Amino acid sequence: MIRCGACGVDNADGTQFCVNCGSQLPSGAPTGAPPPPVYQTPPSYQPGAPSGYPPPGQQPMPVPQPIGPAEPMHPGIAALLSFLMPGLGLLFFPNKRNLGIYMLAGTIGGGVLLFGIYLIISFVTFGIGSILACCFLVIPLWNIFAALYTYDMAAKEIGGGKYPPLIFK
Repeated sequence: MIRCGACGVDNADGTQFCVNCGSQLPSGAPTGAPPPPVYQTPPSYQPGAPSGYPPPGQQPMPVPQPIGPAEPMHPGIAALLSFLMPGLGLLFFPNKRNLGIYMLAGTIGGGVLLFGIYLIISFVTFGIGSILACCFLVIPLWNIFAALYTYDMAAKEIGGGKYPPLIFK
């Protein structure tokens, strides 16, 4: 092994130029025992560079992009979900999530209780016609109200005037 006088890197016997810095090496056979290995930083190291910095000539690793939709959910989709189950569409908007939970819980808990009481009173006082009116009039009206309200809240949440509110401005 021939040691370079300029940078101290060991080169193979018979080499004329240093593989690290390109300096001309002394000719001749090595003498004595091989020198201890020299530990040095790679030539691509740049002091002060952040850890993981790519060496010159190499492309940096791509930065992972966050997973998620590129555009927020359309208010019409949220309204459709809230029409099927009031409050469900609001769960997809972080600032309206609590409102959606309250509407959903109120629809399930309060709706079941009030509907049961209404059915009992209606059946006793007005007969089967009142029950049908409740099923086909009151419940769909609540779902339509919830869908319109969800559309408007989602449109306000998205902002920018892209989707104007319909009723609740």
